[in-house]
Amino acid sequence: MTGIVQFLGKYGLDKLKDYCEDGYTFLKAYDKELSKDLKVPESIKITSIKPSGTVSLLGGATPGTYKYFI
Repeated sequence: MTGIVQFLGKYGLDKLKDYCEDGYTFLKAYDKELSKDLKVPESIKITSIKPSGTVSLLGGATPGTYKYFI
C-alpha cells in the first residue's frame, strides 16, 4: 500500500483500519474460493511487505510513512 499518510489525512485512522480489514477479509475469501477451484491448499500467507521503490512517486503519493514519523 502506498499513500497511507495522504489517506490518513483525508479519511482518518478509523477509515484506514476499516479499509484494511475489509481488504484482508476479501482476500481471504477469494483465496479460499480460488484454492478450491484449483484443488490446492489455501494459502498460508496472503499479504507481504514490499519495498516501495519509485512506484509511489508516480501518483503524487509519498514514498513512505517513515519520513513523517522520525
